[in-house]
Amino acid sequence: MKRRKRKPAYPPLTAVARRIYRGCFGDPLPTGWRVEYVGFMRGALGLCIEKEKRVLLSWGDLKRSDALATLVHEFVHVRVPGLRHGAEFRRLEGAAMRQLWRRAA
Repeated sequence: MKRRKRKPAYPPLTAVARRIYRGCFGDPLPTGWRVEYVGFMRGALGLCIEKEKRVLLSWGDLKRSDALATLVHEFVHVRVPGLRHGAEFRRLEGAAMRQLWRRAA
């Protein structure tokens, strides 16, 4: 008999992500948005899919990287749809991270 491969059980993430979003921006995560892990994403640690209101984080790659910074990066995409990576994006990303650490202190 052939064994089935079990899908890995990723820890639930949306509840924690809601608290992090509020810490970054002071507002609740917009309605309908979900944050979830996926296996491996080639070339990306995270991905914001605006049409589906989903933020995906790469479970395999984030083990070796900073998950919080990646989540904050994706949240800037949620907060300002259509904003491309550049000086303004980096400014908002830095401000969100500083605000999160201020609230945590």
